[in-house]
Amino acid sequence: MKADNPYRNLVKDIKAMSPDVPKEYVKTIYGCQAFVSAVFNEVERLHGEEAARKIFAPYGRQLTAHDKTQDDDACLLWRYYQMPKRNKHELAKALVKERRKPTFEAALRWIKLLTSPKGKRARAAHERYESLCIKLEDQAVRFIEERKAGTDNS
Repeated sequence: MKADNPYRNLVKDIKAMSPDVPKEYVKTIYGCQAFVSAVFNEVERLHGEEAARKIFAPYGRQLTAHDKTQDDDACLLWRYYQMPKRNKHELAKALVKERRKPTFEAALRWIKLLTSPKGKRARAAHERYESLCIKLEDQAVRFIEERKAGTDNS
């Protein structure tokens, strides 16, 4: 029986800490972005957003107030577009009831601001909404594939 080679064990440990990334995933900038996004989304799905942000913190920045506003705007658009019959007044009432806005008028102004096609903020909110839709679609596809394979991790 051959004695364990300490160098071989060290190589195994290093590979466990820094696994090889297939080169086809990182050939292009777009490929790198997609790969890193997929890793972040998987960590977020398994361990939560806070843990994922903490892990990725040394490689990026924290969310700013502007980012949070864009996320809130995108979530509002999501709710609006998911309504069976799009009704700005009903959504405004719901926002006041949930205490997301202090008055009906403030909630209605926010909805109108984001649903107007000409506003700069509306365009930014729609871009963020589209990226949110893509992310959710990717997660749904992954979930369906895991269910089919019988490896549901949720």
